[in-house]
Formats: sequence, C-alpha cells, structure tokens
Amino acid sequence: MKTMAQIFLSYARDDRKKVEKLYQKLLAAGFKPWMDIKDILPGERWKSSIQKAIRCSDFFLACLSANSVNKRGFLQKEIRIALDIWQEMLDSDIYLIPVRLEDCEVPESLRDFQRVDIFEEHGWTRLVRAIQTGIKRRSASKKPHLDIEMVEAETSLEQATLQKYWEEIERCARLRQWPRVIRLLRHLQCKAPHFKSKEVGNLLAEAERAIKEVTGSDADAPPVSMDRRRNF
Repeated sequence: MKTMAQIFLSYARDDRKKVEKLYQKLLAAGFKPWMDIKDILPGERWKSSIQKAIRCSDFFLACLSANSVNKRGFLQKEIRIALDIWQEMLDSDIYLIPVRLEDCEVPESLRDFQRVDIFEEHGWTRLVRAIQTGIKRRSASKKPHLDIEMVEAETSLEQATLQKYWEEIERCARLRQWPRVIRLLRHLQCKAPHFKSKEVGNLLAEAERAIKEVTGSDADAPPVSMDRRRNF
C-alpha cells in the first residue's frame, strides 16, 4: 500500500492560511500534500505545474468556504479537471473530496460527493479515514488484463511493469479509447518520464487530435456532464 499518497489542495486565495494548516497536518500524518505556493518552484510555469500535479495526485481536496463558493477563478477550473479525472475511475474509488473549511454552500458540481467538515470536532479524523480507505480500495482493485490502479499508486515502476503498462495503452489505442489512453499516458509521464518518451509524446498528440476531431474541444476541456464515461 502506498504510504505517501499525493494529495492536491485546491483552494481560494483568501483561504490560504487555513489551507496551509491543513497542508501541515497532512504532512505530519505521513501523506504528501501538494499546494501551489509550497510546491511550485520559482521559474516554473504555474498553470502547467498545477495541471500536472492534479493528474499525478492520488486525491483531490476541494477546500470550500464562502470565499471560494462565491467567486469564479482558477479553483473552479481545477475542480473541472478533477471531475474529468474522476469520470475515468471506478465507482468505489475515493478521489475527489469536498472539504468545507467553514459552514458554506457546496457547489452543485460537487454535491454528489460526500463532504467532510474539517471545522467540526471529528472532521480531521473522517478525512484521514477517507484517504486511508481510498488507498486500500485501489490497492485491492484487480483487473483481468492489468491492474492499472495499482500501477498508478506506485512511486516507482519496474521495467517489466512499465512494459505491461505500455501494452495496455497500445490496446486502448487500437480500440480508440482515447480518453483512457490520455489518462494512462499522463500517469506514465508522471511516474516514468524517460520511458519511451518519444513514443509517449507522439501517441499523446494523436489521442488529443482524435478527441478534438470528435468533440471539437481539447482533451483538457471541462466535461460536458456528470455522466460516467466507461471505456474499459
């Protein structure tokens, strides 16, 4: 089981201090929280760094307050990316967790997900339990061809496992399951950036072109609905 699950923290700038405290608590609990102001290095492109971090994270915490709910901004874009990733997961997976920092409304796009009120007495305990349960469920999940969820949970990949992962990507490409191809390729880029880098780049470009031809939008565009897209 992965002991250093990466947890992306999405928040409004007005809630920075509260989220920094949550970051420190997650770090002390043995997790690997990711927060833009702490994990983006000077000189890095912040937008692409955030998008990559969301895709490489095991969990996405949408930190909600009156500040975030009533404002339009990058938080809403981050949530749309997370929803797109969630659509490719199993029904039993825990990935996107609405975390209320105070008593506030939950955005309509997140109301299907059980929230946790971190300001309540047992809020922190419930959050940790959800993360630990999410890790266990993914570790226990098995697939007939390849346990992709297990592969994506590993911090390093053996060469043999990488080859099986690549074969799964090629299988999905032959079936033209482009959303799944893109998700797997991006995880591969995160976990093993030097493995077949040229082939990965070429296939990723092909998959993105295919999706754009069908939908008229980019692969990073927000999902048009909350319907689960099953391609496996």
